[in-house]
This record gives sequence, C-alpha cells and structure tokens, in this order.
Amino acid sequence: MHFTSEDIAVNHKSNLDANNGAVIQLFVRWFKPDLPPSRPRQPVLMVHGRSSPGLVSFDLEYDAGEGRYSWARELAEDGFDVFVMDLQGMGRSTRPVQMNDPCNINPLQQHLLLPREPCAARYPKQLTNSASDWAELGTVVNWILGQPDMPPKVDLIGYSAGAYAVGPFAMTVDPAKVASILLLAPIFAVTGPSTPPALPVSSPCPVYGFPMHILHKAGLRKSWDSEVDVEPRYPGQRDDAHGIIDVVWDAFLANDQLGRTWGPGVSRFRNGFWWGWNQERVTADHTNLGEKVPVLIVYGQKDVTANNTALNFSVPELYRSIQGRHKLMYRLDGTGHLVVWERQRTWLHKLSRKWLRSARHPNRPYNVDGNTTGTFVVPWEGDPVEMDYASGRTDQPLAAPLEPM
Repeated sequence: MHFTSEDIAVNHKSNLDANNGAVIQLFVRWFKPDLPPSRPRQPVLMVHGRSSPGLVSFDLEYDAGEGRYSWARELAEDGFDVFVMDLQGMGRSTRPVQMNDPCNINPLQQHLLLPREPCAARYPKQLTNSASDWAELGTVVNWILGQPDMPPKVDLIGYSAGAYAVGPFAMTVDPAKVASILLLAPIFAVTGPSTPPALPVSSPCPVYGFPMHILHKAGLRKSWDSEVDVEPRYPGQRDDAHGIIDVVWDAFLANDQLGRTWGPGVSRFRNGFWWGWNQERVTADHTNLGEKVPVLIVYGQKDVTANNTALNFSVPELYRSIQGRHKLMYRLDGTGHLVVWERQRTWLHKLSRKWLRSARHPNRPYNVDGNTTGTFVVPWEGDPVEMDYASGRTDQPLAAPLEPM
C-alpha cells in the first residue's frame, strides 16, 4: 500500500527540573497510508529505548542484504498509521541546554573526548524521569487521537527501556487511550523502585550525578559483538557483509548534529530515573495489562541486556507478572537486543503485522495465528513452536538454552 511521511513538531510544556514550564518540541514522524474509504484508520505509536532514537530504531532506511530494515515502513505499507516519536533529550526532539555542555557527560565517559580535560558536571543530577516520559507520551497520544478520522485508542510499541514509558502508561497512567501494547526486548526491573524519590536525583554520583551519557561507535560495536554468535550456528545474524554497523552508526550521527562534532563523533542520550515498572506494580494490576489492554512481548534468545541477572532484568518474569490472560510472548532464536537490525527482524515484522491486523477480529481481537495467550519460540529456521516457559519444555530441541529465569 502506498503511504506518505511527514515530520511534525508537537508542542509540549516540559515538567523537567532542568527546563520546567518551557514549551519544547517533541519530534514525530507520521507514516500515513492511502486507505480506501471503507477502511478505518489504526494508529500505532512507536517509542524508543534508552540510547537509540526513534528513527534509528524504527526507520533505518537501508534495504540491502535480507530486505527492508524499517519496521515503521513495513507497518505503514500494511495500512497502519505509524508514528515514530523522540522523547525529550533524544534524537530530533528538544534537547535541554544542559546537554550542550560536554562537562555534563557521564564522568566515566569523558575520556572519549580527549584531548579535552575532564571537568565536573555543571548540572550534577539526572535529567529525565518516569513522570516526564509519561507526560510527553501522553501529549503525543492526545495529538494523534486528535487528528481527523482517528479512533479513540492507539496501539503502542515500546522497545527496550521504552517499556518504562509504554508499560505504566497502559497500566495506570491513561489505559483508556491504549488499544494494545507490543513490547520488544522490554527492560523490566523485577525489584526496581515502585515510587519516585525526591527529584531530581544526584546520588549515587557515578549513576545519577550528571544529565547525559554518550554512545560512540566502538561502544556500539563492542556491545553488539557480545550478542552475535561467532560460530556458524546462526549465519548472517548480523549483516556484516554489507557493513550494517557502519549504516547504523551513520544513522545515529544523522540524529545528533552537535554530538557528531564531539571527539570522534558521538550520540548523546539523556540520563533518567525510572520507577513504577516492576514485579510489585505489575502483579498488583488486575484490570488493564492482559485484560483491557492486550500484550504482545517479543525478545531475542541471545539478549543479555533485557535478561540481565546482575541487574535483575527478566523478560519472562514480566510475562509471569502480568495477571491478565490476554498476553503472548515470543522468543526469537539467534538474535539479541538489537533485533531491529538483525536477520530475525523479519519475524518481528511478521508477528507485529499479525497482531495489529487482528485488532478487529470478531472473536479474538489481538491474536497471532489465533493465539491470545501463551509462550512461543521462533527457531532460526521454521515456524513458531509453543513452549512452556515455566518448566523449560519444548516440542523440539532448542538451538540454545533458555535465559536464567
């Protein structure tokens, strides 16, 4: 289906301590399909994670190798109104002036900008927080639903730490405006904080005593390498033959005009404090997640970011914590946290299309292949296999053992 795209600046009154009350602009890219008059519009809003802006994560304009990378364009071509946003301090949205000062970088990263001398943060505290993310997400949701011919609810997609915004928004902040949520590689801190501290937070200093981090190309490569199999078990997991790391990194720099001039070229991202997305809060919800708001979870078998024992992050634990029965979880074999740029992204695209297409099913809205509950494995080759995550059983041998539960 043919579609057009438009870049929009949505005004928002900031509630950050750094620029409280200022009217800032939230970047949104709208992919608008040319629908026949009989087909109603279905808006889908995609929310990025901690370090990768919206366009880098969801609209990488590169089609070599195994086919299209842009998840947003795949969905738009299927007839969905797709919106990709940047939260404040990310990508093409307003960045508070504190992010223009190299002294406000994580002190453990300042050596990346040598030969400049290290300096103390001039804004010695975290920048964003859960309340600011929820407010900004709410502003964009309201703007979308206010467009002509839009329904009263939006489907939300949250990638990685985007789950901290999308999950609580659908659970407690404004669930009446959410049709469903799809969480990709969601960060779920099982024992994370339930309520906010006094904001902004400045201690412990190595964690919260500064407003921003930076990502550099060597760091991206090192992190990605840790989840790419060096053995031939998953050939072509990452398309190194076509230099995909260079393509992704160029997209990062294209979304940070100032950061690209610092040192070797870096991508700035905000330092935030998040709460309200843990086992205690999710288990206490018996009304929305998995009930009024269907949930689809997708993650990679090699993902050691969203499944991190030391930080008590666990995707399967999120699935178990959701009390409603309308919940699905798919584990993609042979891929990691950066699945949006790996071979198994084709299954991610396929699962999301099935999920969203079924929204108006008369008996089972929001299903995948007729399923509205359960856990599945997508093998490297072949179709999904239902799996009992509680016991670890499966219908066929797995390519690799499950992540720690």
